[in-house]
Amino acid sequence: HIVSTMEGYGWNIETFSHSERVPILGNTQFTNVVATLNPNAPRKLAMACHYDSKYFNENSNFIGATDSAAPCAMLLDLARTMTSFLKDREKSDVTLQFIFFDGEEAFRTWSATDSLYGSKKLAQHWQSRPHQEDASS
Repeated sequence: HIVSTMEGYGWNIETFSHSERVPILGNTQFTNVVATLNPNAPRKLAMACHYDSKYFNENSNFIGATDSAAPCAMLLDLARTMTSFLKDREKSDVTLQFIFFDGEEAFRTWSATDSLYGSKKLAQHWQSRPHQEDASS
């Protein structure tokens, strides 16, 4: 839904998938979605949320659906309402970039090794890429 919605608004979409061993479930696939309004803009203002839900077994009684749903809905609605306004200013050197992380939640207990799977992997990926400094910065 995130990818098709953002593509429908005319945003450039990149997905970053990886598999990782996690507690309880073992090898698990994660996919981060990065939506950029103008990928050629030299600077990006990033807003992020996570779209995964906390894993619980069938005996768990947990109410927390808005933990990730509300921020995702807010970013999707912001894209809907702002895209035409921002496209009129495409010559700006700054564009919006929305990052929808997968794997934010811990599977067993929140720790440095059991949480933030998607954001850590995307940070590693971006850190490994060369970065051009903007001369105006």
